[in-house]
Amino acid sequence: MSEPSPNDEELRDSVQGAALREQARILHTNSDNANLIVGCVLVTALLYVGVDKLVLAIWFCLLIVANLVRSVVARRYDLSSYQENPKAWMQLMSAVALLSGLVWGLPGVLLFFNPGPVSAALIVFILAGVAAAGVAAAAVSVGVYLWFLFPVLAPMAAFFLATEGLVNRMMGVLVVFFGLVLVKNVRSIEMSVIENAALNVKNAALVKELQRLATTDSLTGIWNRRKFSELLETEFYRARRYGHSLTVALFDIDHFKTVNDTHGHAAGDACLRAFSDQVLGAIRKSDVWARLGGEEFALMLPDTGSDEAIALCERIRTQVAAREIAYRDRSLKLTVSIGVVACTPADESIDALLNRADAALYRAKDEGRNGVTFLDSPSAELQVIEAA
Repeated sequence: MSEPSPNDEELRDSVQGAALREQARILHTNSDNANLIVGCVLVTALLYVGVDKLVLAIWFCLLIVANLVRSVVARRYDLSSYQENPKAWMQLMSAVALLSGLVWGLPGVLLFFNPGPVSAALIVFILAGVAAAGVAAAAVSVGVYLWFLFPVLAPMAAFFLATEGLVNRMMGVLVVFFGLVLVKNVRSIEMSVIENAALNVKNAALVKELQRLATTDSLTGIWNRRKFSELLETEFYRARRYGHSLTVALFDIDHFKTVNDTHGHAAGDACLRAFSDQVLGAIRKSDVWARLGGEEFALMLPDTGSDEAIALCERIRTQVAAREIAYRDRSLKLTVSIGVVACTPADESIDALLNRADAALYRAKDEGRNGVTFLDSPSAELQVIEAA
């Protein structure tokens, strides 16, 4: 069996993180004090059948304390540290669930003191309802729910299983079965939450991948024509508005068809990748380098004057011509023609700017290739920088 790829591991980690965050969010949403109302009902009913008032008062105070703790922990979810680390908050909620379960389990302990058939029936009925209601509050996490469920049902199950008589033993088994059914239901809900989180993460990853495919060149990994036009348009209007410098250069690898015809398309692809990587190593992170198609590339240089752009392009041209690209048992050499233009007020659109760059590029090719040609303005003469 093959080892999981880094992308698979990254996706799995993303799914686990998304599932935890969603579980924490739902637990936070469901963190209310509605069980105080149920506690009031239980206390009232047990008072009516004659259970000691002091015992009930102490228990109800403990229930209030448990709910206060729950409220405090729920509010801590709003802290960024817990939203960034939902696992830590889930651990806090597990502790709160245990505290609440222990408090709600105390009425079950009363069964061992023979409170009477009516009181016993009330306790069993209400605690079973509380256990079932806990599904709504903690259904997204089996771990959290078990910390609540076990202390609630354990005293009842222990009482019935320890009491003689077939009916009592059957009641004990029924309580255990009831708990297992609740856990199964919670597990189903938890799995639905996890599956939805996984689907959301995969959909987001798919959208991101589609965006990458739509904006990058699959061979070289740099921006494609579509993305270059988008970035150039943004920078073009920014330069016009604020008076910043902007220079664009078009690159065309000389006689590239000969490389494909002589050495094969695989060799041509290797040359394109090597050329692209070489230019990437010569430019700034703020510059935009893109493949327009075939052997044509474009470079956008924001906040760069014409002299600096010409010097950079000449340096790139010289480095490309001096490099030998190793492919299998052969060494291949390339040269490149470059047309450079600076954005001027006369350029009314990026199309006008690119048309001038294209004219400068074709003049470089007409002048013998392996050169840099600069066109200062729409009406200016072409300036050709001779190859060394």
